[in-house]
Amino acid sequence: MIGKVERGEAQPTAALLGRLSGALGMTLSELVARAEGDDRRLVRAADQPTWTDPDTGYRRRAVSPASGGPLELVEVDLPAGTEVSYPADAYAFIHQQI
Repeated sequence: MIGKVERGEAQPTAALLGRLSGALGMTLSELVARAEGDDRRLVRAADQPTWTDPDTGYRRRAVSPASGGPLELVEVDLPAGTEVSYPADAYAFIHQQI
């Protein structure tokens, strides 16, 4: 599946990106920022990267720039009745608050 995503033949799902970023030891925002080559310190609301899972409609907007700092703010919109599962160990290195 990763090969298809790299070739632009498929859109990655939230579950795939979660597993991939966890395996690389980084947050989802860091993974997306590296893929886009974005290293800005200030990102206006209209320019904040948004990603939507093609399978579930899960939408994720990076509120804070992915600067590799100790804090990351994201806004998540999860449609009612939708589930997105990640392996428990994918984010063992992150403290999350909802």
